Amino acid sequence: MSKNFTTTQQNIINYDGKNMLVSASAGTGKTTVMIARIARLIADGADVSQLVVVTFTNLAAAEMKTRLADKLRSMGNDPRMVQQLEKLDTASISTIHSFCSDLLRNYFYVVDIDPSFSVLDTVTVNALRTAAMDDVFKEYFQSDDDIFRRVYKIFATGRKEENFLIPYYKILEPSSFRYKLDILSNIFQA
Repeated sequence: MSKNFTTTQQNIINYDGKNMLVSASAGTGKTTVMIARIARLIADGADVSQLVVVTFTNLAAAEMKTRLADKLRSMGNDPRMVQQLEKLDTASISTIHSFCSDLLRNYFYVVDIDPSFSVLDTVTVNALRTAAMDDVFKEYFQSDDDIFRRVYKIFATGRKEENFLIPYYKILEPSSFRYKLDILSNIFQA
């Protein structure tokens, strides 16, 4: 490889196991290391169509495909590398959402779902989450739940109700609300 990698990065590139999770902060060279690893696997005989590479954003997935194409081109013009380049467009280098969507569309009959489903966008997810949390809080505000009232009093005294609710919209799922409410109550119990 032409770049000077750290020992840890080189260990990732040379790792011979089948599955690997690479997690690091932004700007640490994850993409460069993963491209070097994938290129090494292909040079050692792996087929790009047999790899699953998952990243967080569509932009990152597109960047990985572009960088991998450049790397494969630089590895020579033999028929196998040309074949790998041709397969790259359909390679499974995507976000987790795209990968799971493809998996579900291909095997919809196993899990008994409609194959024409769609993945919700962030705006819709946030709207549904807000509506669900509104329902949960409405129910708790209308109840005589002592724990909820104590936690509300601690966090909302002298404040607007919305200031109490906003953090919960972001971090709590309705199904785990009661459990977390009990924990908060125990922490702040006098």
